[in-house]
Amino acid sequence: MPSTVIAGRYEIRDMIGRGAHAMVAEAYDPRLSRLVALKIVPRRSDEEGMELLSRFEQEARTVARLSHPGIVPVHDFGHGPDYAWLAMELVIGESLEDVLRRTPRLPVAEATRIVLELLDALAAAHRRGIVHRDVKPANILLAANEEDGLGQVKVTDFGVAHLPTQADGAELTTVGQMLGTPSTMAPEQVRGAAPDPRMDLWAAGVILFRALTGRRPFEGANLYATLHAVQAEEAPAPSSLVPELPAALDDVVARALRKDPADRFGSAEEMAAALRAAVVSYQGSKVLV
Repeated sequence: MPSTVIAGRYEIRDMIGRGAHAMVAEAYDPRLSRLVALKIVPRRSDEEGMELLSRFEQEARTVARLSHPGIVPVHDFGHGPDYAWLAMELVIGESLEDVLRRTPRLPVAEATRIVLELLDALAAAHRRGIVHRDVKPANILLAANEEDGLGQVKVTDFGVAHLPTQADGAELTTVGQMLGTPSTMAPEQVRGAAPDPRMDLWAAGVILFRALTGRRPFEGANLYATLHAVQAEEAPAPSSLVPELPAALDDVVARALRKDPADRFGSAEEMAAALRAAVVSYQGSKVLV
């Protein structure tokens, strides 16, 4: 743990989480009298450490390009001799991963609402030429609210996102390099294909499937079995696992999880429109019944 004050400004209050390369803490910014989430990466002089620092700087630049209520904004970025830091909005709530571990299956209205808000945020990123590449429940925060139900979607962690052009003209990744989380990676992403927004739409389809059924569409006994399933197996229809789910939702999930990107939805907006239509059809059938 670094000193309790970062950059002579951010007073660390509590630890939020720790990963393999970074930690996230709740901190107080006395200059603006507000709490922030402070992501901290220790500096290392080896090649891997330099790449991690470059990715961290890229994450700050990426999110700085985006202004959307469904994307966690960046307030500040900097680095010193021992570590680099990224100050972000502190989202009070929980991640979708935490929710799904506690309640594996969500009601149709809540599952579709979350995915629609996710698609809206992804559409904003895609319009700026940014592909997230690691859309997963752990990177979807749900901001607490005073109403019943889960909170507003806030997408975070653009650490492996692809920008249309890096500031220095150099790419941090090359074609053939696999980046992302296996359980939500598209088949072409597993193969290291060039970044494409439809990779994020595949991930949104995986999340919708899991929220509706309580299980992942592609699972294996180990990493290699999971990657094989992603590339070679077809996901079951959600209604085959939960019979009360409407066929219209089966169609949305099936198209989002097509192996060939050309067969998926062409944009986040198109997928959102299909999902809304499926929800309207489902709600209408319930009223008629």
